[in-house]
Amino acid sequence: MKPGDRAFIENWGERGSAGAGATAAVVERVEPVARTKVSALGIEEQRTRVIVNFIESPPTPLQSHEYRVDVRVIVSEAKEVVRVPLGALFRTGEGWAVYVVENDRARSRPVQVGEQDDQYREIRSGLAAGDRVVSFPGSEVRDGVTVKALF
Repeated sequence: MKPGDRAFIENWGERGSAGAGATAAVVERVEPVARTKVSALGIEEQRTRVIVNFIESPPTPLQSHEYRVDVRVIVSEAKEVVRVPLGALFRTGEGWAVYVVENDRARSRPVQVGEQDDQYREIRSGLAAGDRVVSFPGSEVRDGVTVKALF
């Protein structure tokens, strides 16, 4: 995250209230020092303060002090990339691989990975758009084993 990144301020209204959608903002500053905070589960977390500015005048309900909101920051953006569900990837030595379905058989294929979010990971090489992969391959899936699509 860096100054200039696009951001969206979300979940700032009561459920169902009019105008409680996302409001555009931009990251102004990321403070250089983190502080340790213990979560409700007793896990130590490092937190850093991030200052964002509204792009337009904020809605009236947001013009108050210490209003609780969620902020989503766009830290990476790409168009027309190949991506797979995180559950399709598995480790092979130092790298990553997936099982590709070819003629109803699982074929192990090494891939070069890129950015990821909480559901998908970018594939920079090793797969083409439209390739079918096995998600969550169990221990019985190996190179050459027959597989059947569930949908």
